[in-house]
This record gives sequence, structure tokens and C-alpha cells, in this order.
Amino acid sequence: MTTLSPRDLIRLRLRALRLTSYPGESLTPEDVGRHLLALQAQDFQASLWALGIRSGATKTLVEEAFTSGGLVRGWPMRGTLHVVASEDIGWITALNAPRLTAESALKRRHGQLGLTASDINQAHSLIEDILSGGRSLSRDDLADEMTARGFVWRPGWKYHITWFLAQTGILVFGPIKEGEHHLVLADEWIARPRRLEGAEAWAELASRYVASHGPATEEDLTWWAGAPKRLVREGLADAGDRVAAVPGDDGRTYWVAPDLLDEDSSQTVRTVPSVLLTPAFDEYLLGYSDRTAMLPSRHVQAICPGNNGIFKPTVLVDGVVSGVWQGAPPSTLRRLKPDQPVPISVHLFEDTAQPDQDSAVALQQAVDAYALFLSAYA
Repeated sequence: MTTLSPRDLIRLRLRALRLTSYPGESLTPEDVGRHLLALQAQDFQASLWALGIRSGATKTLVEEAFTSGGLVRGWPMRGTLHVVASEDIGWITALNAPRLTAESALKRRHGQLGLTASDINQAHSLIEDILSGGRSLSRDDLADEMTARGFVWRPGWKYHITWFLAQTGILVFGPIKEGEHHLVLADEWIARPRRLEGAEAWAELASRYVASHGPATEEDLTWWAGAPKRLVREGLADAGDRVAAVPGDDGRTYWVAPDLLDEDSSQTVRTVPSVLLTPAFDEYLLGYSDRTAMLPSRHVQAICPGNNGIFKPTVLVDGVVSGVWQGAPPSTLRRLKPDQPVPISVHLFEDTAQPDQDSAVALQQAVDAYALFLSAYA
């Protein structure tokens, strides 16, 4: 191809994001997390399905990837929770942490919270003492134990202190126990952290973002990483032959992994589901600043009402957002008997062609895939 059309963007992004599979391809949840580098996860249940839809693993197996230490959750970018391979969380977080945790950046927020450096140091000392030796606790249980040891909480402190200590490399969310994500000390939990910094780290981030999200623009990467454009531009330049620049029909320059272009021009037969039920906050939308190829402007409000940053689960038909869907809450799922169908409601937009026989089958397959992911309705 000489330029990238909107359909090219959709086809290649589906593949890069592992929403399109190749015959014989088998991925574990850890493989998916490592490939995507970071996937948005403030809605943790949605992030589990983001891993499941790409790997074919059940929810139970996805959770085991956290409990075994392969995946963790933290705040590596944009002040937003992401799932990251455990070996990568440290160096990615460190790229943004100096800007986000500088005294000048936090002075106003700390003033609003009434939080001092002494309070943070006290919390840090208590948390290290409580969690040392391989312990893990939920955020609420950790706070309760700190209270029992004399720490006095104020509104907003629990979240902010957890965030601050994660930003400074002290904490990560590691194992899942009884349905809750537990906090652990990063240096105890992460067995083999990678050590990258400076230009090498920015080149690594740029090349792996392009490999997992491309074709994407410099602006897309700047948004995704929450980083200064200068550093993003330098990272793309330093990535060398790991990335390739391709013009788009819209006059923009798109960055893409050369391997993806080689795959696309080969005769390999792809397995392309025509209908997918993607989770809320999926990287297919959240990985880009410009989503118009996949999300028609007339449907933006239906997916993100009021542009409030809350993205609904989406129905993709041939890679285009064509509706929304909703699964039953865990409390309902736990009451289901093994032979009962999983309650899932699907709403296609009025301007989406109503399913013919083939597309109705594809939609049912997408629903079945989610039901299989839930498996024991846990």
C-alpha cells in the first residue's frame, strides 16, 4: 500500500492490538499484557476481559496471571491505572514520575488534602513495615492496619498515598485474593525488573506502543503516554528500524511496525471475527487521541456520554463501533446455575444494519465468548 485508508487503519489496528488472530496463534494473558505494554485498567473487571478476549483465557486464568506475578496494576501513565507486565512497570512509571511527583506539581493538591511530607513519610514507613516479608493486603485492609498502628486518615488520603507510593516505585497491585486486588511491595514482588532509562527507555516505549497499537500518529502516542511531545518525537527517532512511517489518506504520518506491514502483505489467512464485544476502556479506543476511524462522530456521546471520560463496553462490527453492550453484575452471575445463560444485553445503533443470518451468528459467537470467559460465573 502507498497510503493508509481508514479501513487500513482498522484492519491493522485490530491485528496490532491482538483482536484479530492468526490460525495456530496462542497467547497467554501474560503474553497479551507484555505485548500491549500497558492497558487501561481503572475498571479492573473490564481489564480482565480485555486480556481474556485477546487470549481466549477464562477469567480465572487471567486472575492467575496476577497472582503468579506475571502481571501487575499501577499508575504508569496519565495518572490512570493500567495493567502492565511486572518486569515493565518500574521503568515505564519512572519516565513520568519525576514530573508527576515533583513538589511543585503536587503542592496545590497536597494543600487541598492537608497532606504533608511528614504524613507521606509516616505512611511509607508503616506500609513497608506491614507488607514486608511478602505480605499482601487490599487497600482497605492495609488502611485499617495502619489505623490500628496510629495513623490518622483524612478524606482523600487513602487513594492519594497509594498513588504516590506507586508512582515512586514502592507499591503495586499484585495478587488477586477473594476477588480483591492486593497491594504488595514492588521490590519484593517483582522478581526480574527491567532497568531502562533516558533515551533507551523512550525508544523502547515508542517502539512497543507502535508494535501494539500502530498505525498510530505521534499525537496518539503523546496522548497515550501522557508525555511531552518532544520526548515522544525523540523516542520514535531513536526507535530506528523498529518503526516505519507511512502516509495516510488524511495527510497524516502514521507509525507502524514493519513486521505488521510484512504480515499484512503476506498470504497468511486471518481469523477475523466480524463482531466483537470489547470491554469498557479498551485500548482499541483509549489507545488513540483520534478515534474517528473506529468510532463515527455521531456515536461518540453514546460511548462516552458528556465526554466525561467514562467509556462504555462497545460492539464492534468489522472493527467499527456499532453499539453498546452490558453484562450482568457479579452478584447476579454468582446466582446463576451452570445450565443458565449468562445475561448480556446488546444494543445496536439505529443506523447499524440489523443482523442478517451470518452476522447474527457472529454476534452470538461474541456473546458466547464472553460467557466462556466468565466460565464459573465468578
